[in-house]
Amino acid sequence: MITEKTSVILILLAVSISILAVYGVPENVQSIEIYVAYDPVIGEGSVYEKIVFDQYISDNGVVLDIPLINGSGITVINVTGDNGEIFPYSYDSKNNVLTIYVNNTQTINIYYMVADLMDEIGPDAYSGVIDLSIYQDIPVSMTIELPGKYSVDSEPDVETQYSDNTTVIKLDESTIYVITVYVSPETFIPTKTTTAYTASPTTTSTTTTSAAITQTSTPTPGITVSSRTTTTPAPAPSISPVIIGLIVIIAVIVIVVVVFALRR
Repeated sequence: MITEKTSVILILLAVSISILAVYGVPENVQSIEIYVAYDPVIGEGSVYEKIVFDQYISDNGVVLDIPLINGSGITVINVTGDNGEIFPYSYDSKNNVLTIYVNNTQTINIYYMVADLMDEIGPDAYSGVIDLSIYQDIPVSMTIELPGKYSVDSEPDVETQYSDNTTVIKLDESTIYVITVYVSPETFIPTKTTTAYTASPTTTSTTTTSAAITQTSTPTPGITVSSRTTTTPAPAPSISPVIIGLIVIIAVIVIVVVVFALRR
């Protein structure tokens, strides 16, 4: 006989199973690979998910509920199987779950567009939360490609690569990532380096760290230049010998007249 307590437990168990069926990943999934091409400047990107099952799905087919990565404005483009066959699907935007009818395949390929994976938090800086915890106990990998070269901070850590003016971020754990990307002067996070250069009339020191760039200017001691003006006397006007002779004769006559006047 089923007691009231047992009935409650059975009801809760049934509810839990139904919730997992809607929000969880099918148990027979062997691996999930996710590739994202995203431009944080325009806030849009495309996603490709490859889901591999541990066994071939027969002709009878199954209905699967696959949660998609977090983001807004999701538009599903296509869902295909091993040989490119297209599977019917429906997308629940409220719960971000894709329901697919699958048969005769071991792989599902999902293509869709996504927006707002990251928010702008400052000039040339963007941050977002990537939730891979929905794929618990399943080998999952995610590769995010960003056009341009960004420095990357993440909790937990991620692998970052650079190729052909593209930043590649690799995630490989079923957990929640908080990722921040930003443009730095050297593309990478600057190391602590001190560079100094001199320029007249000031001396400038530039110190670069991962946090900030500080520039200070110190005036050099002033240099006083004194100028001395030298005056050269103008040359005396020249006197001809005739004039000199006349002056001498006049002087002698004056002396003689003075002498005779005194004797009287």
